Amino acid sequence: MSAKSAEAHILWQTCKTIPTCVLAQSDAEIDPQQLQPPPPARPLLPHNARLMIRRCMIGGTDEPTLHPLEYRLKDKIGQGACGLVYAADQNTIDREVAIKVIRPEMANDDWIKSLFLSEAVVTGDLDHPNIVPVYDLGIDQEQRLFYTMKKIQGTSWNQVLTGKTEIENIDILLRVCDAVAFSHAKGVIHRDLKPHNIMLGDYGEVLVMDWGVAVSTSANGKAEVLTPLSSQAGTPVYMAPEMADANASRVNHLSDIYLLGGILYEIETGLTPHRASNLKECLRKVAANVIQPTDKQSELIDIALKAMATDPSQRYQSVAEFSQAIRDYQAHAQSIELCKRAAEIHAGANISHAYRDYQLALFSYENALLMWPENGQASAAKNAVNLDYAGAAFGNDDFDLAISLLDSGNDAHQALLSKALAARQQRHSHQKHLRWLKIASLTLVLVILVLVTTGLLIVNAQKNRAVSAEKQMRIAQTQALQEYYYSAIALASRKLGDQLYSQARTLLRKLPENLRGWEWGRLMRRCALDLATFKGHDQPVVAVAFSPDERHFVTADRGGIIKLWSRASGQDIRTYFGISGKIDDLRFSADNRQLLAVTSDGLMNSWDIASGVMDQTGYGDRGNDACLFHSPDSVFFIKRTLENTALIQTAKNNQPVCRLDGHSGAVYSASFSADNGRVVTGSADKSAIVWEIPSGLPLIRLEGHSGSVQAVQFSPSGRYILTGSADTTAKLWDATLNRNKIQLDGHRSFVSGVAFSPDNRKLATSSHDGTVKVWNIADQTVAATLTGHHGRVEAVSFSPDGQFLLSGGADNKAILWRIDTGAVVSIFEGHTHSVAAVDFSPDGKSAATGSWDRTIKLWDLTTHREKATWKGHQDAVIAIRFSPDGRWLLSGGKDRTARLWDTRTGTTVRVLKAHTASVYAVAFSRDSRRMATASWDKTVKIWDTSTGRRLQTLTGHSGSIYAVRFADNGRRVISAGWDRSIKIWDARSGQELLEMRGHSAPIVALAVSPDERMIATGGHDNTAIIWEADPYIDDPLAINK
Repeated sequence: MSAKSAEAHILWQTCKTIPTCVLAQSDAEIDPQQLQPPPPARPLLPHNARLMIRRCMIGGTDEPTLHPLEYRLKDKIGQGACGLVYAADQNTIDREVAIKVIRPEMANDDWIKSLFLSEAVVTGDLDHPNIVPVYDLGIDQEQRLFYTMKKIQGTSWNQVLTGKTEIENIDILLRVCDAVAFSHAKGVIHRDLKPHNIMLGDYGEVLVMDWGVAVSTSANGKAEVLTPLSSQAGTPVYMAPEMADANASRVNHLSDIYLLGGILYEIETGLTPHRASNLKECLRKVAANVIQPTDKQSELIDIALKAMATDPSQRYQSVAEFSQAIRDYQAHAQSIELCKRAAEIHAGANISHAYRDYQLALFSYENALLMWPENGQASAAKNAVNLDYAGAAFGNDDFDLAISLLDSGNDAHQALLSKALAARQQRHSHQKHLRWLKIASLTLVLVILVLVTTGLLIVNAQKNRAVSAEKQMRIAQTQALQEYYYSAIALASRKLGDQLYSQARTLLRKLPENLRGWEWGRLMRRCALDLATFKGHDQPVVAVAFSPDERHFVTADRGGIIKLWSRASGQDIRTYFGISGKIDDLRFSADNRQLLAVTSDGLMNSWDIASGVMDQTGYGDRGNDACLFHSPDSVFFIKRTLENTALIQTAKNNQPVCRLDGHSGAVYSASFSADNGRVVTGSADKSAIVWEIPSGLPLIRLEGHSGSVQAVQFSPSGRYILTGSADTTAKLWDATLNRNKIQLDGHRSFVSGVAFSPDNRKLATSSHDGTVKVWNIADQTVAATLTGHHGRVEAVSFSPDGQFLLSGGADNKAILWRIDTGAVVSIFEGHTHSVAAVDFSPDGKSAATGSWDRTIKLWDLTTHREKATWKGHQDAVIAIRFSPDGRWLLSGGKDRTARLWDTRTGTTVRVLKAHTASVYAVAFSRDSRRMATASWDKTVKIWDTSTGRRLQTLTGHSGSIYAVRFADNGRRVISAGWDRSIKIWDARSGQELLEMRGHSAPIVALAVSPDERMIATGGHDNTAIIWEADPYIDDPLAINK
């Protein structure tokens, strides 16, 4: 490589430091060694880090060793300035990891060692889904430092950026923004954000890598504190202007926002922010912020240029603000795209003059305006569609329809409106004339029979035309209303993602009940943040407290009445009397035996919790000043201000930490979590807000009280929040902010099957760890663990009466269990290969098993003997399901077919051949009239049971589909699979309504509860998850009656 090309290569590499002297040099070659920092007088250590570095053995696959290797190195998968990255096996827990080892020639360089340690410590401290997790730090037998991290199968973003669509690249950038915003909240700036440092995993992961030049903007971070020496670092072609000089005070989180803007600029234009032939020229362009010009124009380019403003104060002031600008653009872009599609529909309607096309165009423009109310193009085009629609109706003599579409205040509509009004009047006159003609024809029937017959035919034709037009209009209106529902569900889901709960709730409540489905109930459940509301006081609730074990809590009102509640049942257990005056402090004793209350006059009252007897009265500590709220360890305290804000300060020296600004009323109460990481405040604005410490960022607003929030309290574990209000109620909230799912952890390997009990109270899970577990859904505890299979358990099912479980395993057996005792009732043997699927008949008298031996066996549950063996599949049978009426059994196999069997004769009624890969899941609708099959070909197909005709093909999953079920009396289809997503579909139209994510690995099992209010999923992450929905109709099973 020539000296000139070597220098050009430097422009794209991370420079640990850039001396100011580079700018003063001539155009001669620049020694790359200048770009490495000089060794300090003494070794640097990772800032604010307390490290215990252990020794362990690492080595290659062929190296002889005297001691066992903890890490066995395999292929080299990458390298950096001071380290080599290998794929390795961690033998202690049998998993593959990535291990970064310091270069041998640098192993004794104190400066390089400190940089290496700093990168490991900073990355390990940033625990975020979009930042690669660090597992271990150590030193090997050759005194080389190393650290291990998650091994990602994938590629760096810069290698595939140009091959991805704008939508895909923007989605990646927004996930990078999430990671950077998190690091900023931790006081760490990356300084080297570029596509080269973003890793894209094969399963959709987006991970920000290479934190080697990250620095802390405050003394609290674990990265190196920013200094003039360390302020000059980064990749020249992406750098912000302030990163090129030696003024450390100018480099902060806004520099990272510049880099994010540079990535966005590259996405849109294909150009990096800066470009030059040599380093000196490039750094001069960086200092002057000379950005590569482009002829392209777009809203995203404007966003990128604002983020890359020369003056940092003119940039977006936070990553969240930058991300929101992009999301606003996406809403605009979707609105504009919808206008384009509507224009095409409009053009087609003007050719076909079909009412349905005009209705679809109108709906599309209305939806575009809903996404972006300022879309002038959509507003004008909507008026044009109304005019053309009215013209088509006028041409069909549908004068009433035409008049209803025209706006009397729109000048462009006046001419047609006048003609339609005149034509309607003329038609009325004509109809009146026809009535007189009928009367006259009665006396002249023999003379003008032909004329009368002709007149009647004309009248009948007009009537039929009007009826047909009205029918078409109703069909179009119904379809338009359905499309509106789809768009409203999508919009509500986005608003929930942006934590706009009240807006989402308002939007959902406006939707017609007859269109609502499981997806509506799921979203409405996510809108409700409170777990329960407790009523019983007659006056405002002014104090609340949790018991140490969190099983109980107490509330006190302004009149001195104290109530003890059970958290689990929500019942009022006991009421305590005996004091008057306002209660300032309320708490349990450490041994959970006494209840203590301090009134505003300093009097302390004590009750025995069990008996309710007041056994002690005296003067005690009233706690802190009424304006102060202290953290549990007294490190922080909150001081209320007069501007509806609160100030967090350190208790030791009263130094401000952050200001909590978000309430629109006075702050009445506050409570810290036990780890000091969060604080909740209650306010006169009827809300409580959970804040992050020390950033002061609001995490979520808790709304639901109709009066001011007088008291707030975190539970000891930090899992719950209790609020008391002037509306005389107390509310219990989930402080983890994660009511999206109930996660059941307990299996040691893949969860292969899930099933609900008929009473909706229990969930059974089967696993490759060889066990079946029965869970109590209410408290997520394990009711029983069933062991008896010798190997993987592949499937599980409840009997219709809920008394038995049937499981199938890789040991070629199916086992029938009694649930109440966990005892084995019977073992069904006969298959010659793994049992992959099991199911009970609806009457509970029979059971079916499907096997990799290509057969289905039917078992008599009275005699526990085999009744029949059905053969037909040419490969493994991996899915079976009885129809609810018991007449049919549907099976799916690796031979790419599904077969419908008559259970009375055991014969194949029809073979469904449409999939191009293995059929891994099958299902029936509740009325048995429709079937669903799911396949490795990434599609779900819906079939008519009586004819075998394919009704719909559902496409949208990016990976193989392993599970499918019907819900909402057959109106909805639910699918899940390898792409880790659960999708809710409209079974009639094939429209995707909702996508849910929560598993960290592929999903292979799915069940719907009998009341259709819960979905359970199981996957390769060894967990089962229950997804709940609020009631969406009074009787979901009668919705089609």
